[in-house]
Amino acid sequence: MYTMNQDFVKLNKSIILGAIVAGILAAIVAYIFSDQEDYILTTYTVIAEYVGFFGIFFLLFYLDNKDKYKLDSGKKDKAGIKKAIIKLVSSLGISEVFYLLTRWFSGYYLLTIGFQSNVATVISEIMAFTVFIIAMNFGAKFTKLYKHER
Repeated sequence: MYTMNQDFVKLNKSIILGAIVAGILAAIVAYIFSDQEDYILTTYTVIAEYVGFFGIFFLLFYLDNKDKYKLDSGKKDKAGIKKAIIKLVSSLGISEVFYLLTRWFSGYYLLTIGFQSNVATVISEIMAFTVFIIAMNFGAKFTKLYKHER
């Protein structure tokens, strides 16, 4: 139980740090392109978020789990790595659908009702990452990403 909870803490740490980097990049992009049409600005900030988030998330996820898939012989557990990647991608894929829909539509809506670009970006990003982290944790639980032997 402790190891599984520790794994979920590491997963959420990776998500949160990725979200922070994504938020910083999105705010910069929103500032730079604030004179663009609302739908273009929203699309640019979402792209910046993806680059920042996935760059940090995958790096941290790798660092947190690199020793988990070593056999006693010192070789890599390729079958275990493959299963983990499939489970991670499944959890991420579903979570990303929720994230993208929440982020794009809320960002666009906030811009159309008069919010400044930076404020709309931050609010919609917080909303979308909240939905994402909930969906990701449910997805990781459902796919048994952190199933441990007893």
